[in-house]
Amino acid sequence: PARGPEALAPIKGSQVYLGNYFVPDVLNTVFLNPEYRHALTDEWRLMFGVQYWNQRSVGSELIGNFSTWQAGARAEVGWRGLTFLAMMSATGADAGIRSPYGGWPGYISLLETDFNLANEKAWEIGVTYDWGGTTFKALRAPGLWTSLLYAEGFSVKATAQSVAVGKRREADLFNVWRPAQVPGFQFRTLFSLIQQDPQSRLYYDIRLIMDFEVPLL
Repeated sequence: PARGPEALAPIKGSQVYLGNYFVPDVLNTVFLNPEYRHALTDEWRLMFGVQYWNQRSVGSELIGNFSTWQAGARAEVGWRGLTFLAMMSATGADAGIRSPYGGWPGYISLLETDFNLANEKAWEIGVTYDWGGTTFKALRAPGLWTSLLYAEGFSVKATAQSVAVGKRREADLFNVWRPAQVPGFQFRTLFSLIQQDPQSRLYYDIRLIMDFEVPLL
């Protein structure tokens, strides 16, 4: 729609992804993800999106007989370099969603936890900030981005044992720095806190990652 005629102006911020992933004798997954972005002013912007998964075993069912789904929604409000976000999702009770060939592209996916287990309901809130913007001019740091996210999943069901699983919680703090003076360089810090009921103990994950792309040709 962004490259279409003026008659499509009301939906020019729309983008729709539809995919079907088929693995013979294993599984078939249908994925639908429409999203809409709209700039209210030069400083304010909105984003809304939904996701729907339908996944089931096929053919010889080499990893078992199952049929499940997940639905999710995401909303964002941006002001200058700040973005506030909220998400929710629900997964079918028969089985969790499988993603054996890559990362889980669901809306609620943190450093350690993908909230896509059988019967799991989840929500997430967070804020991201671009330190190179004009929101707080005295604290500008071009090339630096920060994200603070918190998610919680509940009503998880262990399908084989038909028992409930305690709530899962995770909080993540991400920082990414890409200085314009050093093309190809990236430094990331990732801090994660994880807790699952009935355990009261907090588990943590700390990662420091430095990347540098070297042109070969």
